[in-house]
Amino acid sequence: MKRILFICAVLCTTITLFAKEPQRPNSYNYQRGVEAVNNHNDEEGEQFLLQELSENPNNGYAYAWLAGIELRRDETGSAISMLNKAIKYIPKSDKYYHAWAYSSLSKIYYDLNDSTKCIEYADKSIKAEPKNVEWWRYRGILHLEWKNYALASVDFDEMIKLDPTSVSGYMWKGKTYYEMKQYEQALSQYQYASKLATRSFIYSHMAESEIALQRYNEAAEHIICALKEEHFEDLATDLLADANEELTTELMPHLNIQINKNPNSVEWHMYKLYLYRNAKNYEQAIECAEKIKELDANPYFDAIISSLYEQMGDFSSALHYAQLAYQADSTEADYITTLASAYENVDSLQQYLDLMELYVEQLPESSMAYHMRAQYYFHTGNYQSAIDDYTTAITLDAQDTFGRYMRGRAYYILGDTLKANRDLQRVLDDSDNDVETIFALIFLNRHQEARHLADSILNADSIKHENRYNIACSYSLLGEIELAFHTLEQELKDGYVDFNHIRRDIDFSPIRGERLDSLLAIYETKVQERISAFKGEETNLSCNERVVEIPFSKAGGVTKVDCTINELPLSFIFDTGASDVTISQVEANFMYKNGYLSNKDVVGKQRYQTADGSISVGTTIILKEVQFAGLVLKNVRASVVKSQNAPLLLGQSVLQRLGKIEIDNSQRILKITTNQ
Repeated sequence: MKRILFICAVLCTTITLFAKEPQRPNSYNYQRGVEAVNNHNDEEGEQFLLQELSENPNNGYAYAWLAGIELRRDETGSAISMLNKAIKYIPKSDKYYHAWAYSSLSKIYYDLNDSTKCIEYADKSIKAEPKNVEWWRYRGILHLEWKNYALASVDFDEMIKLDPTSVSGYMWKGKTYYEMKQYEQALSQYQYASKLATRSFIYSHMAESEIALQRYNEAAEHIICALKEEHFEDLATDLLADANEELTTELMPHLNIQINKNPNSVEWHMYKLYLYRNAKNYEQAIECAEKIKELDANPYFDAIISSLYEQMGDFSSALHYAQLAYQADSTEADYITTLASAYENVDSLQQYLDLMELYVEQLPESSMAYHMRAQYYFHTGNYQSAIDDYTTAITLDAQDTFGRYMRGRAYYILGDTLKANRDLQRVLDDSDNDVETIFALIFLNRHQEARHLADSILNADSIKHENRYNIACSYSLLGEIELAFHTLEQELKDGYVDFNHIRRDIDFSPIRGERLDSLLAIYETKVQERISAFKGEETNLSCNERVVEIPFSKAGGVTKVDCTINELPLSFIFDTGASDVTISQVEANFMYKNGYLSNKDVVGKQRYQTADGSISVGTTIILKEVQFAGLVLKNVRASVVKSQNAPLLLGQSVLQRLGKIEIDNSQRILKITTNQ
């Protein structure tokens, strides 16, 4: 069940609510217990309160405070017992305490998915204290979540009646209309709220309704207003990230205006990046991200650039930027997973496993860490190890239905049908994810049900990327070969680029062969053409491959190759282990003074790590043309290293653009299989 998140905000903690209490019992143990709990010393507070009850067993207030402690510990059963005793012994004239106790019981039963008791106790909290706006709001939110719109509307109306200046009342009333698809009425309620207060979330909700009404210009204006009030306001940011073509068109000039006013604002550049990414215009998104890096050298932006290159299908570049982020902070979980994903995309599975070992070591209580390691074991055929990790993930998160499905799948492959069926049935019982349900049905041999559900998802008005991919997988497993190919091709047309994953995915075993290879080759070519165009490479991918032999020399254990850079004859170290291109400051200055570089070729700053592990800040330049043995590379990005002794180094970020590289040390020849 999808839950409305605001409920946690409505149901404040015991301590917060009790701050409003009038003077209560003044016995020594009670007062010391209250003081300790308010200071977050629950163990000491519990001791004093229990001592109080041993002396005054009818002190309902002591039970209430003990209930608060148990709620904080998630001890549901004890909390229910304490709350019922608080209701029994606290004088009925103390309406506030009774209302609080009832609302706390309501929250407990909400968490237990008992909607009947949840509403019953919400009703009692209102009956106990009918003029408290908070109880009406809480019950209204419950009704809204369970789509009882008429009842929700009554509760929010009562909120407004009790407090005509209640911004919250108008907002929730507007939200009710929005869920009913009555967008004009929703907008009118938000407008009432906007007259009472200037809040970013009000503008965001107005924009949301205007998008539903296809008033994209007004929506764009209100999104900008929201972001000016509060950077990265949740709903406004979500609307940006999900903007359709019409809204994007309206938003772009507004964002450009704000960027012109605030050229050094990372935030406004980020919003523009969101729009480009959502539109799958990864080239422009990357340029935005590079601009942001110039303003803020935070490795977080290297991770973003890595993800953009990954979505574009340029996995070598994605790996390069993931390495930069990880080198800056190897303890950050996001950078670990970003680099792991990059290694997986280039089929460096051992490096992927090494990072997952580190991830598990650093975050031993993270179910995601075990998930990702289990993924490696599953795809490499080590199903027992995958089962072990999925079991740990499930232990850490009992609601992990995907982990349970994958464990069931592994059991199925190993022939343990009893355990497999047990896990798969649990998925059917507990999961609210339709895709997980489809796969569980398939391996429980309920193919007709699985096919029907897959068809319904595919034919829905909107379908998420990952869902279409998984539906293609399900059709493949069901033996629906033509549907599998058709659905997979639609996903490829829509921009799916992880071709290696398709080749590894055992779900596509039934359709693996020449036809699948041909289909993937078509879209791989399209992706490479896009990457080459972005990087300014002059390649003709339709040409036949050829092998170019390039002589090299050895000096000091390194491989040196002659080349020209912007028509200047030089030599560089050909290093398959390096991830970047570097040039010394001496060489760069010579090129600049002699016209081989210009101001236009200087594009900014980036952090560079030298061989001894030290970090220096270098200028980033563009080498317009690197040529050797008839091969030409356009617009090569390079870092200028301050060290005068630094070699001219050609690394992975360029090597991957050439093609397959073989080193013949006996003849001292580099063999490059290329399409140039």
